[in-house]
Amino acid sequence: MRQFLYAKNLLLNSFCLVLIYTDLRLKFQISRSSSSSNNTYISVINL
Repeated sequence: MRQFLYAKNLLLNSFCLVLIYTDLRLKFQISRSSSSSNNTYISVINL
């Protein structure tokens, strides 16, 4: 039972990491397309 819970937590954690990663990539793409480098800084802070 404990192994199942551990596997479930691992799956949830990796899923959250993937979500965060894609969110980061989207934010960086948006900030890169805008002209000022200040927006990149702001998008990193807004996590």
